[in-house]
Amino acid sequence: MGSLSDRRNRKIHFSPGDDTDSLLRQSRANGKDDDIEWDFGEDSSVSTSQTSLTSPTSPTLSSSKDGAADLGLSWEPGVGLVHAPSHSSASVPNTPASISSRNTRMLSRSISFAEEDVIVEFPSRARQFKGIKPLLLPDSAPKESSFINTDLQGELVQTESSMDDATEGDSHPPSSPHRKQSVFVKTHLPIQHALRFPGTHLESNGELPQFRPFIRRMSSSLPEALNIVTSEKALSSEKLEEDGEDEEDKPRLLNGSAPENGSKTNLSDRDAVSLSSLKRSTSRSSLASTFGVIKDKISSSVPAELKGKPEETRLRIAVFILFSLCLGLVVTSHVMYNQHIGELRLFTNLRLEEAERRMLLYDNEDKLVLGAQLGVELPDDLHPYSCLPDQHLQDGDKCIEWKDHARLSINSVQVRDLSCHRLHWKALSESTTLMDCWPVGAGAGHWFGGGERLSSLWPLEQGRVKMSPFVTGDENETEWGNVIRKYFINSRGLSLSVEDETPLSVSLNDDAHQGLCLKAHFDEFPYYYHRFVLPQLNYTVCTDGNLVELYDGQLAQSFWDGHKDSDLQELSKLLKLPLWEVPGIAEGGTYTLQYISNYIETILGKTSSQRNSAVSRGYLLLNYHWQQNMGDIKLAPQLEAVEKLASDAGLTLVLTLNPFVSTDSINFKEGVKQGIYVNERSNSTKKIPALTWFKDVPAAALLDVTNELTVAWLRERLANLTRNMKNVVFFLDTGNTFHTPHYFQFKENLYNPDLYKDYFIRICMEEIKVIGVSGASSKRPKAPAFVHLTTLESSWESLRTIIPNVLNLGVIGYPFISPGPVGGSLPRQNRTGPTENRFPDVELYKRWWQISTFLPQLHFTHPPSVYKDLNIARVSANLKDVKENVVNEQLIQFGREAMEHSRPLIRPLWMLNPTDPVAQRIDDQFLIGDKILVAPILRRGSVQRDVYLPTSAAGAGVWKRGTDGTFFRGGQWLNDSSADTDTVLYFIRQPDFGITADQR
Repeated sequence: MGSLSDRRNRKIHFSPGDDTDSLLRQSRANGKDDDIEWDFGEDSSVSTSQTSLTSPTSPTLSSSKDGAADLGLSWEPGVGLVHAPSHSSASVPNTPASISSRNTRMLSRSISFAEEDVIVEFPSRARQFKGIKPLLLPDSAPKESSFINTDLQGELVQTESSMDDATEGDSHPPSSPHRKQSVFVKTHLPIQHALRFPGTHLESNGELPQFRPFIRRMSSSLPEALNIVTSEKALSSEKLEEDGEDEEDKPRLLNGSAPENGSKTNLSDRDAVSLSSLKRSTSRSSLASTFGVIKDKISSSVPAELKGKPEETRLRIAVFILFSLCLGLVVTSHVMYNQHIGELRLFTNLRLEEAERRMLLYDNEDKLVLGAQLGVELPDDLHPYSCLPDQHLQDGDKCIEWKDHARLSINSVQVRDLSCHRLHWKALSESTTLMDCWPVGAGAGHWFGGGERLSSLWPLEQGRVKMSPFVTGDENETEWGNVIRKYFINSRGLSLSVEDETPLSVSLNDDAHQGLCLKAHFDEFPYYYHRFVLPQLNYTVCTDGNLVELYDGQLAQSFWDGHKDSDLQELSKLLKLPLWEVPGIAEGGTYTLQYISNYIETILGKTSSQRNSAVSRGYLLLNYHWQQNMGDIKLAPQLEAVEKLASDAGLTLVLTLNPFVSTDSINFKEGVKQGIYVNERSNSTKKIPALTWFKDVPAAALLDVTNELTVAWLRERLANLTRNMKNVVFFLDTGNTFHTPHYFQFKENLYNPDLYKDYFIRICMEEIKVIGVSGASSKRPKAPAFVHLTTLESSWESLRTIIPNVLNLGVIGYPFISPGPVGGSLPRQNRTGPTENRFPDVELYKRWWQISTFLPQLHFTHPPSVYKDLNIARVSANLKDVKENVVNEQLIQFGREAMEHSRPLIRPLWMLNPTDPVAQRIDDQFLIGDKILVAPILRRGSVQRDVYLPTSAAGAGVWKRGTDGTFFRGGQWLNDSSADTDTVLYFIRQPDFGITADQR
């Protein structure tokens, strides 16, 4: 049992279970320095190793040698050092106040105070012991000082100090004014060794040679640390009733201040101690100690029942920490995914919004060019994943898969100075439809290209295209005409080029899907062969630069390869001279020499005896009726002299050649035997030709140009035809996709039935001279061949489609365009009866002729002479003068440029200034190269129109009106410009020095 020894011995003996509060109270009452003796019981055994720093005035806490531990605190007056002896080990089993040892760790703590305050900082190695309660604040501590003991868990920290050479001295005299100052460390609260002294007190203490390394002044600029130290009240919870207690005996807070007057000294007053005035400076081992504090806090919060199962407790804590980490990772990943789900940068200029499947294209300045909606018909709830390594198409590509539906591979390709990316979509199931949609409308720029349309508009987004196969057609039941190419360009500086093997369907502003949509799918017709494999949607998107730079960057740099001088000479003639097409005759009939002769007289207005064969007057075109039956590839007997007839009139004979063989042809049966036709799709081993129709032939077979036997047969027939005809050229009328037999079977699979045109044109050009083709789907034909627009009906609506169609065909890579016959085509029933019904309307004819005069080829079916009674002579004279003296020179100049750089002869206004928004929308004006601006009248009865004069990239420029020589600066509208029925408005672009300063 604890007891107080004789006062002269100044020793307090503690035993397990003693009331430490009452013993300490008695010690204070003695007014002397009392040693404290701890008794851990007779069965206890504690080995000690003490290094003590004492002074003559320092109190010492000692223990008996029979198993009790020596516990002491040493005090050096004026220094502010708290020192406790070190115990290397302790093991006191089976006692109520047993001591348990833990691993030691280095402690180094300092607390920053005001600038005048002094910090004592010292390293120590701590070992924690449970069950030890009291710590005494030495008598020599000044009243202004504060004892702060942190980083402990309510247990005495024993330190090993390097200050072993300190000497032990006497304790303070009993009359010390701070005798009764005491601190109780409350169990499981973090505290830290340090003492705070005002600078004035330290200065009064004189020299401190022994402890100078441990003393330093702290700057007030250090961050302030708010430390709350909670102490166990020094006395028991019962009220202090010491009548003689003076001011010095009243309890003090740990910061050295006394409670406010009138306040009751209760538990809350003594437990809550604020050190908010302190500033903290982290010492060398503060981080390690901080981790220790956290660990000890967690340990102290563990319930008592868990402490009896340390292994299980540690396992639970480890599981909890692991679970918390996993949960944190999941939550963090989810947050980051949702933050970045909108953008995944795949390449420098391409980003993908995964959730919305939206692809964004950027220019070199990281500005958005345009975005596309990818995989429009894929389920919305599908999440993409990265492809497996063996699923990548090539090194460096980015591959994304929507499981069991589709796979998208994107790779960067270099096309000159452009930034291009190839998209390769592959369906992974038959139920998957691949479709990407590009925006139209406000903010999405303007779209151009695609090809000929029977109701063409410029730009494309002004019209509507229902979802349909992107193949040729001209039967007023299809969306596209005879000349197409899978290429689209946008005014914001973006182009789309779809590969030929893609079974492409296209829609524009369709009800189901807004925008320009590209879709890949297979069906029975026309993409029959794709049924054997899952469809693929492959196309390349290019950006960078303005509209013209983008366009020029994708053109063939040279088209000279394979051409001869004779080809270029023929091209010049075609640009300058008209093409006269002999009208067809009744169904089933054949041309006669007299019929052709009459037409020549109508053209020339002269009889055969008045003709001068030395003057070149153009080309005379005969349709397939020059044969007895289509596919004979032999002149009808009555036309053996037709070449001479044309030559005598100064005309070059042009024969139309088709890839079809009528069932009435002399070659049909032979072709069946040789197997040179496209066969029916069936499992039969018999070679049954697949029949179709063409023009006015109700039943015909199609030559299988993928078959080498067919190629050899065709070459032989062409050689026989031209053997005795030296001054004849050919026009290839290949038909369109819908003239292909529905259940076709080529020798070699054609992913797109339009591709047979390319085969046929190439084979024929190797044997004969071709000056024109009726259609094209992917490749530009070799010069001097012109690509012909579909023959249009004679109407004002048809007239207004010519300029948009010619512009679109030029954009997609066909520079030499024939717009079709002037005036259009009349229904067959109108070819008999009164004159006014047998020919196109005279006003329409004049306006049509005015447009065609400025186009690459002037094509007539109805010669102007049929209107001789309708005052056509003046128009004829004016247009002939413009053609010969203004237009032809420019056509030949820009024709050579088309051979060199592939730029079209007929150009949209934005090719002068691609950033001019007005020029991007003009659909009723066009340019010949960059020199001549044409603004025709396109509506019945109109004699006025508004004309826009475009600027150039270099500046406004100057234009001269061709009708009267008046100059105008570019970038302005000329409203209500007059043009009567005999006049066409055109303007010639001038260099800036073309006018004087006064004229400006």
